[in-house]
Amino acid sequence: ERTGPSDGTVGLLDLPAHTESGSGVGKALIARDSTGEALAPAWAQAFSETCQLRHNLDYPDRRPDVLAEAQKCDADVVLYVFTERYFSQFPPTLPVN
Repeated sequence: ERTGPSDGTVGLLDLPAHTESGSGVGKALIARDSTGEALAPAWAQAFSETCQLRHNLDYPDRRPDVLAEAQKCDADVVLYVFTERYFSQFPPTLPVN
């Protein structure tokens, strides 16, 4: 655990990461790639907490269990953010309950 920049910047090499902010509302799980580095400060202001992890679309055997991670994070919302180079990949399907 370590304190990061006050603007909420979270680099790809910092993942998994957790941010907290007094200005935001709700908790978000964000499965992302390097595109999220530019968006992380906005998320840190928008949400009271974020749990950010790498989606690993490029490594199918290392993809996280998004549903389990959302429950672990107690997320109100899940954002699946990826750059255009992954448009040919399919995000994992979630189980239907």
